[in-house]
Amino acid sequence: MYEATSEFYASANGDKWFLERGEAWPSVTHRANPASGGAEMRWSVDDFLKVAEDHPQGAALRNALAEPGSLEKAGNPQPAGELDNAPPVYPWSIHRYST
Repeated sequence: MYEATSEFYASANGDKWFLERGEAWPSVTHRANPASGGAEMRWSVDDFLKVAEDHPQGAALRNALAEPGSLEKAGNPQPAGELDNAPPVYPWSIHRYST
């Protein structure tokens, strides 16, 4: 499935955060920098803000959502990609849990 994707934040180490709009609810995807493996993780907007509310990524998402029509913007269609099933404590962490 393709989703409309809009980057809302990029960190100094190359990690990126995207606001995605699909057929269901909007979501946030974190894409780790290539040196960290480039893994992707996805959260609902509400869940992301619960853990990132006081961090630059949370502020950037709130600013992006405050823009009129932010959820209606098309962005660049991209495949959603493989997503990690075990999120770490913070969404931008590259720590991996083993099962």
